[in-house]
Amino acid sequence: MSRSLRAFLMSDIEGSTAHWASQPRAMDETVSALDRTVGDVVSAHGGDLLKARGEGDSHFAVFALATDAVLAGCELQDRLSQPIETVDIQARIAIHVGEVDAIADDYYGTAVNQTARLRAAAHGGQLVASHVTALLAEPSIADRVALRSLGYHRIRDFPHLEEVFQASRLGDDRSFPPLRIGETHGPALMAITVIDICGATTAVGEMSEVTVIALHREWAASMRALGDAHRATIVKTLGDGCVAAFEDPLDSLAFVQAFQQEAAAQGFEIKAGIDVGRVELTDGEILGTVVYRAFGLERAAARGEIALSPLTRQLAGLSGSGESPGPLDS
Repeated sequence: MSRSLRAFLMSDIEGSTAHWASQPRAMDETVSALDRTVGDVVSAHGGDLLKARGEGDSHFAVFALATDAVLAGCELQDRLSQPIETVDIQARIAIHVGEVDAIADDYYGTAVNQTARLRAAAHGGQLVASHVTALLAEPSIADRVALRSLGYHRIRDFPHLEEVFQASRLGDDRSFPPLRIGETHGPALMAITVIDICGATTAVGEMSEVTVIALHREWAASMRALGDAHRATIVKTLGDGCVAAFEDPLDSLAFVQAFQQEAAAQGFEIKAGIDVGRVELTDGEILGTVVYRAFGLERAAARGEIALSPLTRQLAGLSGSGESPGPLDS
């Protein structure tokens, strides 16, 4: 048994049960043609089709690269946009990347289950991809494939809100209904954090352009790394600060305190604001009234202060209205 990183493509036919019930013989021919088409496309893009994992009209393919998986998915949807046999079928396709165990020419692990959950959220004719898939593939295929964020969704077997992308050839303007997420679709209640580095504008004015760029890169990398460490759903850098969203206010507070310590080590102070409310996360943006409230708290905060809304204090277990959260215990 060996563990490896792989890109997984899963597909199935939307509404296949009704097709089988009404046109069983035609569906036999159509699915046979589909098997050949999927096999040809997967092979052309360097993937392996695991027939043992395909159930009925579904298919399971494995690729070494996310780029190849996305290109294969796009080509497959292109081919299926025209009837391949007498039954007009539409496939739901999902792609995800993760670590799995390879056992006897098969793959097992959470990433496989997550790919299946993602496929269940798609519509016929639609190709969806996880955040990590889009992140890995986009630099290599931006001139051929459009990856459009469909927002953040709570999908079964994914540990946190997952940003889902729709992949399509450039120029393909097909649109689809909202993902089949059920009760998890729509705005989410999140802790929104705004951080500003105090005195940064004055400080960088005395630095060379090269030093300023290097410092900004360092701050941005630190914010993103701390965001990952404290389970941020999204961290968006803004100049010398950031706005971030968390499912848990305690994670939000720990994130600010951790960055406060890193900034202090460089001789800088920060101020921050945290509020909790309903937001919509889409196209890398955080949308909602609570964002304005968090920015208002940050602007009103004193140097070195982390300003919390009353609801944030309540959820974080800070009782006194004048209580100010201190840095994390080392």
